[in-house]
Amino acid sequence: MDWESIEDEVEKFDIDLIHPVILRAEDIGSRAPYPNFDRQDPLVSLLTNLSRLYLDPLGVEFGLRAIRQSLNYLNKAKDAGLNRQWALNNIVLHKILPKMVIELDKSTATGAKRRDLLAGFRGVLEGELKDLDKALVTESAIDSLDDLIARAEGNHGIANFWAR
Repeated sequence: MDWESIEDEVEKFDIDLIHPVILRAEDIGSRAPYPNFDRQDPLVSLLTNLSRLYLDPLGVEFGLRAIRQSLNYLNKAKDAGLNRQWALNNIVLHKILPKMVIELDKSTATGAKRRDLLAGFRGVLEGELKDLDKALVTESAIDSLDDLIARAEGNHGIANFWAR
């Protein structure tokens, strides 16, 4: 990043911040409850299985609240005319990958190799996101996961999303 140009932009930013910003509740919208946790819903099933089969054994917390928040996000994306793959891509990028700090060379409590679990997680995601139009997203979750795995090789086998 060009920090000098960013600092110059901040210095030249000209807006009167003395006056308060007034928003009415109806300007923001209404708060609705999260969607029900319906195990028959294919998305609930997908997110639950990802959590149970891959994320939990990898030590990545993605529980009931995160699943319900993700369902809410998917519903809002649908209401905005965005497709399921776009929303799922964002969920992985913003709610799952940032939680990943994994020692790939270690085994889980069941003896499974963490590297194999992460590869399995990637495989499921690749299947779910196979129709994602990368031109519509700023970042691909699969590409980010591949980068995470590749960086782990140069980081003593530690996959860390934030070590970019």
